[in-house]
Amino acid sequence: MSKYKKILNDLFYMDRNIVSDGNKKALDYIQKNYKNLKIHRFESGSRFYDWEVPNSWKLNKAEIKNSRGEKILSNLDSPFSIVFCSESVEATIKGIDLLERIHTNRFLPESIPYRQSTYENKWGFCVTESFKKSISKEENYFISIDSIFSKSELLAGELIIPGKSKKEIILTSYICHPRQAHDGLSGAIMLLKIYDFLINRENKFTYRFLFFPETIGSICLLGSKKIIPENVEYSLVSTCVGKLNKNPIYKSTFLGNHSLDNLINFEFSDLLEVRKYYPFGSDERQLSSPGIEIPSAIIMGIPFGEFPEYHTNMDNLDFIDWDSFNFIFGIYSKVITEYEKYDKPIYSFEGAEPMLGKRNIYSVIGNSQHTEESIIRNWILHLSNGKNNTLDISIKSGFDLDIINFYCKELISHGLIKFI
Repeated sequence: MSKYKKILNDLFYMDRNIVSDGNKKALDYIQKNYKNLKIHRFESGSRFYDWEVPNSWKLNKAEIKNSRGEKILSNLDSPFSIVFCSESVEATIKGIDLLERIHTNRFLPESIPYRQSTYENKWGFCVTESFKKSISKEENYFISIDSIFSKSELLAGELIIPGKSKKEIILTSYICHPRQAHDGLSGAIMLLKIYDFLINRENKFTYRFLFFPETIGSICLLGSKKIIPENVEYSLVSTCVGKLNKNPIYKSTFLGNHSLDNLINFEFSDLLEVRKYYPFGSDERQLSSPGIEIPSAIIMGIPFGEFPEYHTNMDNLDFIDWDSFNFIFGIYSKVITEYEKYDKPIYSFEGAEPMLGKRNIYSVIGNSQHTEESIIRNWILHLSNGKNNTLDISIKSGFDLDIINFYCKELISHGLIKFI
C-alpha cells in the first residue's frame, strides 16, 4: 500500500465534522507524519465577518422504533443514518410527519445520503429509498436522538514551504466531510503529495498548504488575518481528485484572465476542460469574494455534484481510482512549476513612461509609423505593472513569448524594468 493510500484509509474512518474530535484526530495524525504542521485554533462562538464558529456535536444515540417497539433504524447501522448536528429529540410521531424529516438520494436510490445541519441543528434521518417506502403514513413511530453540543475549537492545519519570494501561493482542501473519499478527503491527500514534491525544490514562491473545514475554515483564516489577500499570488482549491471520467476540470479564477488562467489556456488546454468561474462550489467562493478577491481556481476530476455517489455512503474508499489521482497530481505539479518560470516585470522607477530616445531605443526623429521594435517595447512598458508576467504580455500584445523575453532583457539592461 502506498503512503498516500494508507493516509487516506486511516483518515477516512475518523468521523470528521466542522468542529469535532475527528478533525483533531485527523490533524494530529497528519502532524505525526508531517512534523512542521501548525494548527490554528478558533473557539466556538468566535465571529468572523458574518459567521460564527459553531459548537462541537457528539452523537450518543439515534434510532427509530415502529409501533410494535421494534428498532428499525440506528446510527450503529451507518453513521450516515442521522443528519449530522441533529438536535436531541424524543417523540412519538405519525409516519406522515416522519417522512418530512427523512432524506434520500433519488439519483442512487439504495445509497444513504450524507446531510448536515451545522448551523440550524434541525434533526433528521438519512435512509435508502426502499426504507423510506416502508414507512407507513398512519403508523406511529418513536424517535430518539441523544446528542450533545459543547464549546470547542475549530481547527485548521498549515504547512509552509518558504520560497525566494514572500509572495504566497495558497493550496487548500477541506477535511470536514465524514467518510467522503473523492469529495474532500482526496484533496487533502493531494496537498500532502504536492508538499512532498515541492519541499526539496528551490521555489520562487512561498507555498502554504491549508487543511480546514469547508467555508467557515477559510473565513476564520481570512477574518483573523492568517491569510492576507495582498500577499497571495493565487490559490488552488484541491478537491474531488480521486476519480476521472474524461479530462480533469479546471475551474477558472473569478478574473478569467489571471496569469494562472492564461497559463492553463496556453499550455494545458489539451489536457483540461476549462470552465468559467461560477459563484458556488468550495472555498474558491470565500477566497474570491468581494473585498478579498484572491484569484482562486480548482483542478479536479469528476466535480462535486456531478456523480451520483456525491454526498452518499458510496463515495467510499472503493470509489477512488489511484491512476486518476496520480494523473491529476501530474497536472498540479506541472502547472505549479510552469507558473514559476514566468517572471513579472515592473518599472524600475516611479512616474510616467520613460524616455527611450536618450537611450537610443526610440527614433529621435518623429515619423508617421512605429517600428515593430518600438511597438513591442511600448507593450512591455505598458504592462510592466507587476501584475502581468511575460506570458501575459505575450498573450495581450500578440507577440511571441521569445520576442517578449528578448526585449524584456533589453529594457532590463537599460535599467528601465526589473523582474519581481
